[in-house]
Amino acid sequence: MNDLPPEYDFNTLSQKQKEFIQSLPFSELIFRKLFFYLDEQMGERRCHHDFRLTELFLTQHRIDFEQHKAFFLKHDGICDCEILYKMEDLFPIDENEFKRNAKE
Repeated sequence: MNDLPPEYDFNTLSQKQKEFIQSLPFSELIFRKLFFYLDEQMGERRCHHDFRLTELFLTQHRIDFEQHKAFFLKHDGICDCEILYKMEDLFPIDENEFKRNAKE
């Protein structure tokens, strides 16, 4: 995944999506990368119903998972797969993102 900012119009998002984006405890780009990382990993293995993948990803990006665990729990992300399931409607997907990533 590249480091280009998402391509969507913030003004077209629902109020819940706007509030979610504004409440992110770290950059939207890092969350976007986490979201796609979890999606990729969950496609290859089953969830252990813990945060092992989320914690691994954030640690690799020098972010303390424990410091932000409350954010995930607040949005019903009680494990790696629930982060995807509960937050997918809140997180805007860039329609061109998959096209850009395929070119890499």
